[in-house]
Amino acid sequence: MRVSRFKAHTLVLFAALIIVYIVSGKGHTAEIQQRLLCHAIGIDRAGEEYLVSIQVFKPSEPGSDTPVDITKSNVEVITASGKTVAEAIAQCERKRGKTVFLGHLKLICLGKSVDVSQPEELFAFCLSDKTVCLSADVCAAEDSARELIQTELTSEMISTENFIDVIRHNVQLSRCARCRLIDMLSFVGKPDFALPEISVVKSDDEKRPPELAIKRTALIADGKFTGKGIDAACTGWFMTQPQCREANTALEADNRSVDVFVEKARCKSGVEIENGQLVCKVELEVTARLGSDAGERIRKDAEEEISQQLKKQIEESFEMCEKRIGCDVFGVAKQMRSSFPKTYLRYENEIGEILGAARCVAIVKCKAV
Repeated sequence: MRVSRFKAHTLVLFAALIIVYIVSGKGHTAEIQQRLLCHAIGIDRAGEEYLVSIQVFKPSEPGSDTPVDITKSNVEVITASGKTVAEAIAQCERKRGKTVFLGHLKLICLGKSVDVSQPEELFAFCLSDKTVCLSADVCAAEDSARELIQTELTSEMISTENFIDVIRHNVQLSRCARCRLIDMLSFVGKPDFALPEISVVKSDDEKRPPELAIKRTALIADGKFTGKGIDAACTGWFMTQPQCREANTALEADNRSVDVFVEKARCKSGVEIENGQLVCKVELEVTARLGSDAGERIRKDAEEEISQQLKKQIEESFEMCEKRIGCDVFGVAKQMRSSFPKTYLRYENEIGEILGAARCVAIVKCKAV
């Protein structure tokens, strides 16, 4: 009797596994040959419609057996327009007779004409697709997203990895801010964002491929590109961002240039109300690593100079972003709502004027080793 029960339970378990296998297989009926594997999307605004450029992998082409083959083109760019981004993507699918698969999406590039005041509507095509990774990077194009996505970076090759590497390298060295899809979808208050702006640098030599560069971080205020940006050399502000950890710089000491590696140790910010004025206080601690030949006097001079330089950059960035163009990338409104909820609710409709009259006090401590 026990043997019969064991056999029955085994058969039931085996049948259940078969059913799960069949159902899971039907959930992915689209073969890879019938899919457009999308790595990057460029979004521009053309009149009343969105112009979408999708960069897709071509598995059937030579060179597809390896991630990067500089001798063969294994990617292509498909462009279409529509009243929504999803409709434009559907037009791309009709052109190729295949389904666009967004599970490999790593980069979304926005043209300066795109309105980001309603991120959930702009990125609805991502929210309706469970395969999309919300940590995908979002960047701005210096000119148009279409031009950036179509740029050939190596011989007969367009590679999303180049864009991602450039962004992450510059973020690591505190030369730009990083913005992800989840950051744009989970904003609080006004839709203000800082996006790394990618430029294409073309050589005078036609034989040399163009190169990518990030010269500044573009600013979006109330969902609109402001045309302003934070220069890549503004290390102080970038050091206040969570992902930025270190920076390289040079100081003049003893009539010579001294290379300095600056590493962030701690950063904290908050708001206070002093004499009826909102004050944003930023505390930043960094470690400056100099060469072994640097004397004690050079180390002290380096501590003072780096502290003053970073302090100035932070306060000047606050002046431009918060007061002149009304872009709250310091997150002052969010901090005010957290620290002074009653005051925030009382003056919620006047928060723009309050931020415009606010000031920033940066306290930077540098230790040279």
